[in-house]
Amino acid sequence: MFKTRKHPPGIESLPRYIYTLVFLGLALVGLFLALMYQQWRAVNQQEKILSLYHLPSISVLYQLQHELDSFRFIYLQASQILPGLTELPISSTGVASHLNTKMIGLLLDKVRELRQQFEWPQSDPAFFQLEQRLRPLLNQQAASYSPALLEQLTQAHLAAEQLRHLHDHAVHMLTRELDQTYAQLFWRLFFVGLLMLLLWGGFMVKTFAVVRKAIGQQKSTEGKIKEHEALLQNILDTIPVRVFWKDKDSKYLGCNALFAKDAGLDSPEEMVGKLDSQMAWAPQAELYRQDDIRVMETQKPKLAYEEPLTARDGSLRTLETSKVPLYNQAGEVIGVLGVYTDITQRKLQEEALHRSQKMEAVGQLAGGIAHDFNNQLNVVLGYLDFLNEYLQQDTTARPWLTKIEQSTEKCIQLTRRLLDFARGGSGELEKVDLNALIFDLSELLQRSLTPNIDFQLQLAEALWLVHIDKSRAEDALLNIVLNARDAMPDGGRLIIETYNYTLLPASEEMHPQLSEGDYVVISIRDTGIGMSEEVRRKIFTPFFTTKEMGKGSGLGLTMVYGFIRQCGGDIQVISQPGNGAEFRLYFPRAEQIAEPETCLSSKVDSNQTVPAGTGTILVVDDEPELLTLAVTHLQSLGYQTLEANNGVQALTKLKSHSEIDLLFSDIVMPGGVNGLQLAQQAVQLCPEIKILLTSGHAGNTVSLSKIKSIDAKLLPKPYTKLELGLNIAALLKGKP
Repeated sequence: MFKTRKHPPGIESLPRYIYTLVFLGLALVGLFLALMYQQWRAVNQQEKILSLYHLPSISVLYQLQHELDSFRFIYLQASQILPGLTELPISSTGVASHLNTKMIGLLLDKVRELRQQFEWPQSDPAFFQLEQRLRPLLNQQAASYSPALLEQLTQAHLAAEQLRHLHDHAVHMLTRELDQTYAQLFWRLFFVGLLMLLLWGGFMVKTFAVVRKAIGQQKSTEGKIKEHEALLQNILDTIPVRVFWKDKDSKYLGCNALFAKDAGLDSPEEMVGKLDSQMAWAPQAELYRQDDIRVMETQKPKLAYEEPLTARDGSLRTLETSKVPLYNQAGEVIGVLGVYTDITQRKLQEEALHRSQKMEAVGQLAGGIAHDFNNQLNVVLGYLDFLNEYLQQDTTARPWLTKIEQSTEKCIQLTRRLLDFARGGSGELEKVDLNALIFDLSELLQRSLTPNIDFQLQLAEALWLVHIDKSRAEDALLNIVLNARDAMPDGGRLIIETYNYTLLPASEEMHPQLSEGDYVVISIRDTGIGMSEEVRRKIFTPFFTTKEMGKGSGLGLTMVYGFIRQCGGDIQVISQPGNGAEFRLYFPRAEQIAEPETCLSSKVDSNQTVPAGTGTILVVDDEPELLTLAVTHLQSLGYQTLEANNGVQALTKLKSHSEIDLLFSDIVMPGGVNGLQLAQQAVQLCPEIKILLTSGHAGNTVSLSKIKSIDAKLLPKPYTKLELGLNIAALLKGKP
């Protein structure tokens, strides 16, 4: 996953330039030291030669020359004063104290030394004459003056003078050579230094250029590496999954931004070095650790498995996790790499879908059963009408008939609730103020509770309107309140609260059944025994109940759930054992639209009289009992009737009987032509014909808008003779 960095181009070749530069510098330094040594030797030799002329013998030479000059001066003065003087004691002049063999020997040694230093040949006339003049003085033993001594002294004086001139010339020559040597040394040092500076500078410029280029390439490479790392981190932070990697001790080595957010951290860097036991999901730390060990030891991935996670808010989430071994470049396992997705919402949606499918299946089953049962109730009601007519004077049988009618009416109400649940509502929707509905219902709710239950209302001001079936909303509230009462056998508190709620996209995860928008919420809270998570998941399942046998049908909350879903809302249950329960009912806010017109037949007053009438009516129903009952009712009211068992037969009769004034047909019929299709073709065949349709369970085959489009009316099953007669009379008389 991560590669070892390589040196950028230029960095690897940089040592070669440094080595070359060092070698050149050492060579120049060696050359400079050799030159300095050579010049030092020359200067040292010349200084040594020059120092020879500052020996004490030179001082003796000058002293001797001075004494000789003095002696000769005295002698010449004496010879002029005493012309006849021939001898003069040496001791009287003091010359004898200086003119001795030692002094003369020093002079000769100096002469030889000069000749050797200047490498003059032995046969050089100057030195030869000088030696010839000085050598006789070495053997001189005279104690008195003589003309011969004077001559010798004169020769010595000349030799000393000549030697002094040679010494001065040698000092001058050596001094000039020394100055030239220093000048040559200066210029050599100057040119060598200049050469070193040029060469050093050239190599330094080259080196700096190489270093600069290498640094630039290194910076460029590092910039690309940083861009690559930033891109990789951006990819990790962008993908819609959580990514993490750990070492062998299950310490986090890194993660992406989503994982850090789940952990409550500001950046992924803060996650490095932490353990699962230090995080909010500490209860699952050992479970995660065992999974890590298994993946690292087996070196086999563990893919797409579900595991729990305790979130920061304490809620339990469901994760879909995959883990694989993490290897280094040597192929050794150094940890584990994992990804996970929070599938809590998906699980809720799957659960809701499963529940919805189950409810749909139950609804279809209940609808089919209720339809058939409705037809039989219609027969019962019809023949009860006959019995009421024939037993009007029988005071003994009348109470029995009343009981039968009451029981039948209860069955009809239960059947209609099942049918409403099956087909998604009764269609009688209106704009409702839930505050007003709850307030009007509060007295009934209070009477339904035991005296030891404190009942409170917390109704919000300016509550939005909702578009619902008011009667079913009342049934739903009453059902939940009765369940709350049963959950508080020893008393408690029951609170009904209303408030407006706007669902934002960020909150949709908690309400998978709802879409973004405005809702009105009814919250019903109790302090009862509560329920477990297992019970909470099953409370909307048809026929599921926690009550004793015979005290609950298991359909109450099922009906509530179906009603809420048919309104486009949702119901949420929050409960824990011993902490009561809260039911939250979400109703969509009503849009500002006109109230829809209904095509349902209007309700009738049971005290009204069944009107008689005239005309021909075609009665169509696939149930023989209902067909016979309807024909009997209509004939007793004075109408002429034609019968058909299905839509095909009815079309044949419509084509052959032009005198038909009204078509009374069931909607759900076999044979390929249902009642609505029959009505549409009937209008095409006979534009003036009136249509009255009936159904106990229309399902997906009925559309109120289509019924309205052919100016028809719908009479729900089961119906009485009075309801049938009033609707027929109203249509034939053109009344609304």
